[in-house]
Amino acid sequence: MRRHGNIDLVPHHDGFALPQLFLRSAADALPLAARPAEVVLGGREPLLPSLYLGLATVPLAGAALARGRRRESVWLLLAFAASVALAMGRHAGVVSVLAAVFPPLRALRYPVKAMMAASLCWALLGGAGFDAWHASGPVPIRRWLALVISPGLLLALVAGAGVWALVQWPEAIGSAVLRAGAPAPIDALLPARRALALAAAIAVVMSLIALVRMRTAAHGPVLGLAAGLLAAADLLAAHARLVPTAPRALFTHRPPALDAARPPDHQRLYAYDYFAPGASTRHLARDQPLTIERAPDGWSVPAASALALRLALFPPSAAPWGVAGSFDHDTPGMAPGRAALLLEALLGLEGTPAHAALLRLGAVARVAARHADATDALPQIATADALLPEPVRVFDVPGALPRAYAVAGARSARDDDATLRVLVSPSFDPAREVALGETADLPAPALAAPGQVRIDRIGADRVLLAVDLAVAGYVVLVDAWAPGWSARVDGRETAVRRANLAFRAVAVPAGHHDVELRYRPLSLAVGLALSAASLALAGLVAARETAGKATAA
Repeated sequence: MRRHGNIDLVPHHDGFALPQLFLRSAADALPLAARPAEVVLGGREPLLPSLYLGLATVPLAGAALARGRRRESVWLLLAFAASVALAMGRHAGVVSVLAAVFPPLRALRYPVKAMMAASLCWALLGGAGFDAWHASGPVPIRRWLALVISPGLLLALVAGAGVWALVQWPEAIGSAVLRAGAPAPIDALLPARRALALAAAIAVVMSLIALVRMRTAAHGPVLGLAAGLLAAADLLAAHARLVPTAPRALFTHRPPALDAARPPDHQRLYAYDYFAPGASTRHLARDQPLTIERAPDGWSVPAASALALRLALFPPSAAPWGVAGSFDHDTPGMAPGRAALLLEALLGLEGTPAHAALLRLGAVARVAARHADATDALPQIATADALLPEPVRVFDVPGALPRAYAVAGARSARDDDATLRVLVSPSFDPAREVALGETADLPAPALAAPGQVRIDRIGADRVLLAVDLAVAGYVVLVDAWAPGWSARVDGRETAVRRANLAFRAVAVPAGHHDVELRYRPLSLAVGLALSAASLALAGLVAARETAGKATAA
């Protein structure tokens, strides 16, 4: 996890949820309090909506170890366990240990993604177990009892104990795990009782089928098919409504505030993120920022919540409409670290003149917010309904810098902290000078802008600019700097410098010039080379196997 100051930019999505792998508890359907939701689900909205691998698959996997290809099954089980340990994130500490050995793993924001590898290993193990069930002939009784029947009975016992506890002590359990204002515990915990009762029934039925399979060798194919169908039915029932379909209007409805919030000339929109720690309480006076006040007719609450986020221009929902965002939280955890430093500085300067100064520096021409005192002295130009208690408000940012512009002066700064101090200094005029992370070639600030910059094309990996300068200077592009960016001025290679802490700058001589920036990181070349080598190796192996079969024939 990466922290910047007092702002936790990485919410926890790697909750300790091992029981959910094989027991359906319906925890996601319960009105859990914040702490239990953090422990069980990993946060308010877990990255993966389900971790359930199927209770009925446990005896299948056990059969692979008891009767199938035991060596391969053991390796699959070890790979499964390693993947689960990695998915547990901070709870197991595996990520921290691996990151100490291989530092790039620190960028692994969501360790729970390792469950995809665990699911693959478990599916292969279950497939091998199905073959073991389905095959004719007797089974090894002791191993079958220990690895197939006993796990099913144990899970039935655990699920049955859970049902009994929920029936006997609903008030005590409800007070410990349910949030304030939830329905009566006997009603609120009903989904959990039903899910655990169904789990107990499935475990008992699977154990009975396994017992019959152990005593009857002749009906192996039929009993194996029954076990496989039960496992498939369990998974289908558990995930039938896992990802509900949203109304088409969710993707076609144009937010009413969009036209007012669209900045001119490629500039950017800054939308407040009330999901940041403490932001909702501070600005909206409530813990939950997404409180739906009303919904369109026929819309479910989740669909209406998603629509409200789009209506409120929550980042990056304006991007599909061609509106570039700015100072957004780095949800994937992949953005350059200095962009996160700028975001921290912006949030820390709320309520001061430097806050608006950083917005102008980031080419932010519009601000979308739901609290009335979102900015200091910025004019409000529009309001619109967002299905929430507050409307979305759009503010104008006078004097915002263009997305690409030229300056003739430059300052140098020895480190990031010094650069931040320069950027928020009243003496710094970003329209006339740029703060560079290295020694500046033009230390004296200019008195006026040296020329004009026109954006001919702007994309994720290529930017084309037409530049006319009266004197030599720097062309500044208010897009994130990262290693791998290169520039050509009239076809000649030119360095891309890190400007104003997190953006890009290119030194350009006087006159008219065509400037092209390209993103070609070393990792791209390495990835292509590895992919090509893997394809060549796979082709070689396939050719050798084909030749071997032809020789044998």
